[in-house]
Amino acid sequence: MGAVSEAGISFLGPSHIAIDDFHNRTSKSKFACFRGLKRSKSYQVMPAADGVLLTIMLKIALLEKKGSAFEDLFVQAAIALWGDDFEPWKPQGSVGDFKCDGYLISEQTVFQCNAPEKFQASTVAGKIQDDFEGARMHFGAGMKKWVFVHNQKELPSKAEMLINELREKYPDIKIRVWSPDHIIRELQNVPKDALLILFPTLAQGLAFSDGVLDQLKSWVNEASPTTPDAQDGEPLLQNRTALDDALENLSHVDQDIRRRLLGYSKWFDPANKIEIYERVIAAGYDKDIVENNAIRLNEAALIQITELYILPKDDEICQSAAESLIDELLRELDG
Repeated sequence: MGAVSEAGISFLGPSHIAIDDFHNRTSKSKFACFRGLKRSKSYQVMPAADGVLLTIMLKIALLEKKGSAFEDLFVQAAIALWGDDFEPWKPQGSVGDFKCDGYLISEQTVFQCNAPEKFQASTVAGKIQDDFEGARMHFGAGMKKWVFVHNQKELPSKAEMLINELREKYPDIKIRVWSPDHIIRELQNVPKDALLILFPTLAQGLAFSDGVLDQLKSWVNEASPTTPDAQDGEPLLQNRTALDDALENLSHVDQDIRRRLLGYSKWFDPANKIEIYERVIAAGYDKDIVENNAIRLNEAALIQITELYILPKDDEICQSAAESLIDELLRELDG
């Protein structure tokens, strides 16, 4: 079990050491695990695809892991993000874990994870109430911020209402809720090679072999957040993304063209403009319509069109579009 550090004292565990060691071993390399990527005869998979694939793998892992496996993954991600400023907490006998799975020293933040083997919407609010009140009692003034970390795409409406009630009741404590997407966003500025420590098999520097490719395919096809029991009768909030908003009120043709332009700009960053247009045209669309949609995306500041390239400008929307094209890219890598 960790402890709140004072007077500059830090507690380093094996996870901190592993992250530091991995930084030392890979700081000069570019994702050795992806050097074996297959490439089609028509187009090359550019280095930017490494980061997109890694982000997708991390998101899938966060969605599919349960219980202590989810907590362990979050701890590894938190250490990659904050180093020894983050302390993992583990239960210790009858003392328990003080309703804390990790503590960020500099910001006095308590993290509590929730990824049960079987998700039940009706129990989430009670879990939040117990964990928050327990942490507040144990940490007192040492808790300036409390973060509930879960592996669903969104929380049930009853749980969201409780969060707002707690914020009103305890205005001096910042209360936040993190889904897998929030964790991914926090990790955006972490060097991608450091995140490879979350996938030990890949971190050994193995090529992106057929076996690993097949595993990634199965993750994409099978992984999804656990759905609540129908008998719970409690609706979940609608999960709407920034990409959905960006493509709203467009025809089906324009939606697909813009999704491809946004996604390709991320996959192949820096994406050659002519090749990207050729890719979209090859999907069955007229050249003038493709170029017109690209201009509209540029005007909306979602991509940037230069003389030679189409570059991602809104990282969140372009990443979402890139993820929507994963099946297509995997078929190309496998071909």
